[in-house]
Amino acid sequence: METLFYYTFNTRAGKSLFAWKNNKLVSYYFDSPKPKSELTKKYPHHQLKETNYEELPKNLKSYVQKIQSYFNEKACSFSSSEIDWSDFTDFQTEVYQCLIKTKPGEIITYKDLAIKAGKPGAARAVGSFMRKNPIPIIIPCHRVFPASMKTGNYSSYQGPKMKERLINWEQKKDRF
Repeated sequence: METLFYYTFNTRAGKSLFAWKNNKLVSYYFDSPKPKSELTKKYPHHQLKETNYEELPKNLKSYVQKIQSYFNEKACSFSSSEIDWSDFTDFQTEVYQCLIKTKPGEIITYKDLAIKAGKPGAARAVGSFMRKNPIPIIIPCHRVFPASMKTGNYSSYQGPKMKERLINWEQKKDRF
């Protein structure tokens, strides 16, 4: 049984949880009343081991600091180098890596993201990837909208309301 490590911490958005293996991030939860139970449900065949801040790999400590800065209204960007891409297809990886390069507050459509990732007819697949994104904020799926530019769905506890809140904050229309 593979071990998955996790660390919980607080932000202005509530309790957050990072999960990783081999010093690479595999999951991030925020805006959830029970992040550990969600992690357990998502990874039923893994042994979960909680850690404290001192035990975090150095590269993930910087992610914790960036997430806290993000929710303290300090725009920051994340790199894809600390993510474990092994559970993603090549196309998912390409889509997510293109998305990570978007700037805070920038909105992109599913279709435009599919085009950037090299598959112009794959807007629906991109939508599916956003729905299943295991690392929100870092892979900023809240910046992806349908062609109608309506908010669409968002897989957080607060759903589309949180998506709007994140975009409004990033566009400096509102405070988090």
